Amino acid sequence: MIASNVDALIVPSQDDHDSEYPTEADKRRHYLTGFSGSAGTAFVTQQKAFLMTDGRYFLQAQKELCNIWQLIQNPRLSEFLVHQLPLLGVKRVGVNSALITQSNKEYLDLRLKRLSNEKQENYELIALKKDLVDEVWEKDHRPLYPNKPIYEYPQTLSGQSRESKVQQFWSELEKDAKYQDYKRIISLRQNNWSEFTVISTLDDIAWILNIRGNDIEYVPVPRAFLILCRVATISQQIEKKDSKDILWKYNGFIFTDSPIPPDLIIEFEKKDEIEQLPGLNLTVLPHNAIYEILEQLAGTVDVAFISPQCTSHAIFQSITDVQSKRNLQMKGSDDQRLYAGQRSIDHPKGNIPDYDEFMLIEHIERFRSSGGNSHYQGPSFEHIIASDENGAVIHYKPEPAENKGWCAAKKINQQSMVLFDTGGHYWGATTDVTRTLHLGEPTSEQKRIFTLVLKSHVDLFKCNFYSTGSKKMIAAQLDEIARQPLIAQNLDYKHGTGHGVGCMLCVHEGPVSFNEQSPLQLHNCITIEPGLYLEGQFGVRIESLALVEKVIGKTSEDGIEALGFETLTHIPYQRKLIDVSLLDDSEKEWINEFHAHCWEIASPHLNEEEKTWLRSETLPL
Repeated sequence: MIASNVDALIVPSQDDHDSEYPTEADKRRHYLTGFSGSAGTAFVTQQKAFLMTDGRYFLQAQKELCNIWQLIQNPRLSEFLVHQLPLLGVKRVGVNSALITQSNKEYLDLRLKRLSNEKQENYELIALKKDLVDEVWEKDHRPLYPNKPIYEYPQTLSGQSRESKVQQFWSELEKDAKYQDYKRIISLRQNNWSEFTVISTLDDIAWILNIRGNDIEYVPVPRAFLILCRVATISQQIEKKDSKDILWKYNGFIFTDSPIPPDLIIEFEKKDEIEQLPGLNLTVLPHNAIYEILEQLAGTVDVAFISPQCTSHAIFQSITDVQSKRNLQMKGSDDQRLYAGQRSIDHPKGNIPDYDEFMLIEHIERFRSSGGNSHYQGPSFEHIIASDENGAVIHYKPEPAENKGWCAAKKINQQSMVLFDTGGHYWGATTDVTRTLHLGEPTSEQKRIFTLVLKSHVDLFKCNFYSTGSKKMIAAQLDEIARQPLIAQNLDYKHGTGHGVGCMLCVHEGPVSFNEQSPLQLHNCITIEPGLYLEGQFGVRIESLALVEKVIGKTSEDGIEALGFETLTHIPYQRKLIDVSLLDDSEKEWINEFHAHCWEIASPHLNEEEKTWLRSETLPL
């Protein structure tokens, strides 16, 4: 830090693609702190070290950090800096320019400018061109980057060609207000220009190009940066502001370290530096682009910032994407039989194999991979199997029992309460499902907690809402509805109510979530996953995939069609954990209809023994 002239260093979890799941070579924060959770930011000075993380990982961080680290729960980085910098005597804070987005850099700069004015000091965020953690890590056997082949994702599953997706991107861009303003300005200055955008988010690149890869564990994407280009020719009638007067052409460029089949897309060029691309003088960047990209472009081209949604594939879901998700879930056989996770440890005959949590994860993978299941491509995240008190650690991940650490796998017994959170990638869809099961006789308190979580889950599934018009409801309002049954009992959970899910892409797919200040849209795919976690006792989470669909026959006064949730997960809720006295009539009706649908969808794919189990779990309450 001294050689780089900074007083402190920010070390985020993300890589240079702002990925939630980085490669082993990009896990800088994990290497520095020893904390293995996927969310968190380290802040180090020459004398002190801090780790910031949210409620999902707080118990885990307490167990994994050594005593030199001060653990800070749930702060915004900006609030931490404003509060701590004056106390620590820190003025120059460094961060790798490849590990911070333009929007975050801009916001932190603004907050530090305000702090400087208030304190009459000069607080600065310094974008470093080299990574200080890497300089240490390189001497300590830092892993190599993967270099695995890219493969094609068939159009029969994606529903659109690469060319049509690129055209769709530019069409969506034309609607962006910031872009329209910038285009008017540049049009007055010159008649011809070439235009390009740099996309660094890996799932967006894979979606646009109909490709997949294996560079990232749990996320079937290649490491790459995509450059989309088009040449604009402005006619003499540009003053009419008529878009028909603009003729567009485009070519696609990509540069990557991964081997690419030569016939995969229209044109490829490998580039070490963005500015080496010839004849490009305008770039359009999403406001959440990596700051390093902006640095590389500085002084060489004009830059127009646009809404991140313009480059997010999650808002472009084709009907084929949607139908692929629905079809796979409707088959129901894999995850339904896996409770065969249930069947294996809560066998109808009462035989409980000698499993621990880690062995059960291995069993799940064997089960999904066996039986000629050619459409299964691997887990969509690191499975969570957490029994009893481990269930209260929201993202607990067991290790082999012989490891003897804090998360060494615990034995499953006849009185265990077990939280199963598992998912897989398949040709056509990605799954994520959580069910909580009791292997013996639950206590009245366990049933109460489970049923409160079930009420939260069901009440949100029952909800109808509008994405536009006078009754528009933003996603964050739906989050409040889900929490109401728990808040009424002075309870709550320290994680989001749900996240977007990709189509054989990232299991956590932004920008779709219940934290957003914008409404959910038709065909968004999102999880609904409330939970309650009693430290030292047990945890309960219930998670199903939901598809936003139209509610037939329901419109608002201004003619807007209502939206609701179609469940894509057909796994019943364990009957013996439900305290029916806590449910109202509408909740019981919804659960009974859901269980009847589980039987209808899944039973044709089960053997007789499995059908017996499913029938017992789906009888009316």
